[in-house]
Amino acid sequence: MLIERILHRILLEGRGLPVADVYDLMFGSGEAATALKAMLTRVDAGHMWAPQFEDSNKELAAKFAPAFEAFKNSQEAKALMNEPDVAVRIEWNRSLDPLGFVRNNYEKLPIIKRALKIRSTVGKKKGRGAPALGSKKWLRQWKNTNGYGMPEPRPEYVIDLEPYRMQERTVLYRGIRFREVVDLLDFSEKYGDGKRPFPFQQDKPSAWTKSKSVAERFATMSSAGSEYEAMMQWAARAKSGKNYTEKGGYIIGAVVNPEDTIVDFDNIDVNSQHGGEGEVIVKSGAQLTCKVYQMWGDVPREIASFADSYNRSNPEDVYFDLPWSNKEVTGDSESGTIKFSGETYFGYYGHDNPELLKNMTPRKWSSVRGHDPIKTMRAQLYDAEWQDDYTIKYTRRPGVNLPPKKKR
Repeated sequence: MLIERILHRILLEGRGLPVADVYDLMFGSGEAATALKAMLTRVDAGHMWAPQFEDSNKELAAKFAPAFEAFKNSQEAKALMNEPDVAVRIEWNRSLDPLGFVRNNYEKLPIIKRALKIRSTVGKKKGRGAPALGSKKWLRQWKNTNGYGMPEPRPEYVIDLEPYRMQERTVLYRGIRFREVVDLLDFSEKYGDGKRPFPFQQDKPSAWTKSKSVAERFATMSSAGSEYEAMMQWAARAKSGKNYTEKGGYIIGAVVNPEDTIVDFDNIDVNSQHGGEGEVIVKSGAQLTCKVYQMWGDVPREIASFADSYNRSNPEDVYFDLPWSNKEVTGDSESGTIKFSGETYFGYYGHDNPELLKNMTPRKWSSVRGHDPIKTMRAQLYDAEWQDDYTIKYTRRPGVNLPPKKKR
């Protein structure tokens, strides 16, 4: 009776029970939990929907009702179910009573149970038991994967590993690299001095570290899928006289909250080929505010070399993957316009989409087919925009110190 009075009082206050109490009511050893176990046994036997068991099913549902009400009215439990890594969608329109809840959500109850149990013990070292075998297998796959096809965690793994995530807000570091020099230039101009913060978000889990030196070590070397590929990367670095791959980049850092992480490898023992890296896996979609801590690679040389290579040509030499036969350039290598005109040839695409190609223009074509002249000009250090549906206006990017034009 005491539990019922406390439950009634908390429900009236609108907050609902905390997660730990909801877990005890639903999956503990009390009358409600015992009734739920009996109902799930009937689900397995197919008796939950049989007419001859309807009366006894309702009796069990009545005993389970206090736990059901606690779960339904707990703000903490509902927030947990809606977290992206849990993502348990309760069919509440078909779960208006305890019987409907079990009948329509019985397959989700194991995840609900695990989520409530883990959240009840997060931050309590006494509750940090061994993770499930599936979770440990995923962690080993992650640690032993060299960048290609990093495995995605299942939602139950993320829940299961909550006791092993960071315990306090921590500055984490990550190296970022750029394959296109124009992207490196853009980033350098905006954030390279480390004074201006910027948002950072990834659509998949990402590896970060508590050590700037570890972040730099991993940033300077691209992932290799085989010993042969690693050897070819080494040969390319030796030939170019660089001790890094690709175009260089920056070490960025962010203060990360524990709830934005999946696991801190300092808190769990995973046998792998890597170790001692202070690695932390950050959740997909985590919205971080970062800043640059240091540069790696010879960024100025990369930009200067790139600018020099494109200063030897002008927009007349640029190839645009557009089906218009004429390209008229008005201006010089610094600024002007490019107009596309003449006959068109759309190839097989034209036969498959005759309606789409009616009144087609270069501007529309670039949005439909993805061959965007604006991106092409940008990749060659020009600012460009559509003046009309057939004409692009371009200007050499300001602030780029190009070498004198060389004679051919």
